Formats: sequence, structure tokens, C-alpha cells
Amino acid sequence: MTAQLFRRADNVNKPSATLSGRESEVLRLIACGYSNKEIAGRLSLSVKTVEAHKANAMRKLGLRGRIDIVKYAVLQGWLENA
Repeated sequence: MTAQLFRRADNVNKPSATLSGRESEVLRLIACGYSNKEIAGRLSLSVKTVEAHKANAMRKLGLRGRIDIVKYAVLQGWLENA
């Protein structure tokens, strides 16, 4: 499991895995525990747009769910100041 996560984290260096700023922002907020509705309110987006950013980022990184997003965020150091 850990090896799979590290392989997924390595995907960030591949051109196809480049996240947009908004995709990264949405993943960071998900990793911090915000719901899609809360993220939509914070970023002045619709819930559907948040879901689209989340789905695109997960597809690019090969992640399967919110747990994978949190693990990815830990590996990226996104939660150190949270």
C-alpha cells in the first residue's frame, strides 16, 4: 500500500499529472477535512465545479478516494501547517 502511494506521488513529476492551481487548492481543502459544499462556498464555486476539479486531479494522480487525497497531501507536506 505504501509503495503504491509513493508511486502515485511520483506521478506529480509527469507532465500529464500537472495539476492546475484550482485542482491543487481543492485537494488541499479536501485533505484539511472540508466538504465539497464548504469548499464551494470558500472558493465561490458551484459544488459541481468543485467535484469536477477533484475528479480531474484524482484522475491525473491515480487517486481513488478522499483517503488517498489525505495521504497524498501528507507526502506533499501540505498538512504541516494545518
